[in-house]
Amino acid sequence: MTTSTVADIDPMIAKLEQGYSDGGHSINALGQQPLMALDDNFQEQFVYIAQADSNEERMARFEEVVSKLTEEEKWSFVGSFSTIMKTFSAIAGDTIDTDGLSQQANELLTDHGYSVNPNSLPYRVLLSKLKASTALQGELLSSIFSEDFIGERELQGLLLK
Repeated sequence: MTTSTVADIDPMIAKLEQGYSDGGHSINALGQQPLMALDDNFQEQFVYIAQADSNEERMARFEEVVSKLTEEEKWSFVGSFSTIMKTFSAIAGDTIDTDGLSQQANELLTDHGYSVNPNSLPYRVLLSKLKASTALQGELLSSIFSEDFIGERELQGLLLK
């Protein structure tokens, strides 16, 4: 693995930001039902997934739940999951999980073939830019979910720069 430089950060952030709008619109399109109308069985499965103690366990539980669904149930599950994601994004608001940023930074660096050095200047710059990018992502998702089309376009303009 190579050592990252400050110049390596912007391309990583730009690639990450490309998926914000597409992902937001997918969630918005799939998550159209009211939260209280979700299937009771799915609600229990979501709680089971959410009660995991780590991301690894959460992903294992998610895979376990999905593997037991029929093809027809999977589509409904994804729609329900999207509804929950929209709801939680509205509740989360402006809170940014700094531990999550560190994990995301580590994954970005590793995925791009860079070593992880939390004490280096490039790593700290990456965390700062990830925090700003995450805030923009939250604003973009909020504008998509609330159908604020002008706000969405303005934020996309910021991301494209």
